[in-house]
Amino acid sequence: MIHIEKLVQMKTKILFLILAMVGLQVLPQEKTSESGIVYTLVEAGEESIPTSHRILLRFTYRDAKDSLYWGNVSRKNPSFTPKSAFAGKIGMVDELIYNANEGDSIEVRLPVKQIFDNVPEGVNPDEIWTANFRIEGSMSRDEYLAFREEQLRELRPDDDKDGMKQLAVDVDLINQYLKNRNQEAQKTASGLHYRITKKGEGEPVRAGDTIRANYTGYLLSTGFHFDTSVEEVAREHNLYDPSREYEPYKTVIGERMVIRGWDEGFQLLREGEKATFYIPSLLAYGPRVLSRNIPANSVMIFEVELVEIIRAAQDD
Repeated sequence: MIHIEKLVQMKTKILFLILAMVGLQVLPQEKTSESGIVYTLVEAGEESIPTSHRILLRFTYRDAKDSLYWGNVSRKNPSFTPKSAFAGKIGMVDELIYNANEGDSIEVRLPVKQIFDNVPEGVNPDEIWTANFRIEGSMSRDEYLAFREEQLRELRPDDDKDGMKQLAVDVDLINQYLKNRNQEAQKTASGLHYRITKKGEGEPVRAGDTIRANYTGYLLSTGFHFDTSVEEVAREHNLYDPSREYEPYKTVIGERMVIRGWDEGFQLLREGEKATFYIPSLLAYGPRVLSRNIPANSVMIFEVELVEIIRAAQDD
């Protein structure tokens, strides 16, 4: 008669053999990335994510004392980050996210310098922190834009779901702002106003082109400066971040990688030009509250300098 304990062991071995034969993974499982990062695959998904999609990501970063430093697990929505943003960062946590499948849940312990592009001020870059990621899904460009538009519609009042009433208010504000300063600006059909303050040369930006541009953004209503790529301006307006590299911002135009006011405005400019964009909230961040200093329906002003146009390949 076979002893019960041996019978259990035999059944366990058979079960593991069957799992291995059908290609199932016993989780959690320690794995190693191509660059040598050792991590734990807590849950495994199957569907790979196209490079053109956005990754729906939940994450937490915990310090050496296991205190939460940053995360989004308590928020209503995950982050919606283009997969391309994680490309090429070999040896960083980005490598794990870039290669993950939908449904993957990952835990990894790494030095802080392999978690953040810019190590937080005052943190030892060699200190070991714990990062947890869960890939909740992905969205194509069209799916993401439809999702964002629906979010904005939900935030708008019932009598202005398309934002046209707010647009009219914003355009009046821009016109009054310009009149008070004895300035003139050109206006497009969308409501964008712009002034070219320095002429450039060549053909204007086309949809699909990559640009490098300096910018300073502030609110029409209060003059509050909220962002800039120029170090001197950052220092002047208490925005300076020593961990940031102040240099022209690089992005693709015309593919909704930036606010609509930028997508439209930069296609009006030539290389070397400087301009001021007056952007209605409909073409910026709409009814979203970004911070206590940036309320809903904020009209934004951007002073920009188009440093370089990197032309997209044109179909024959």
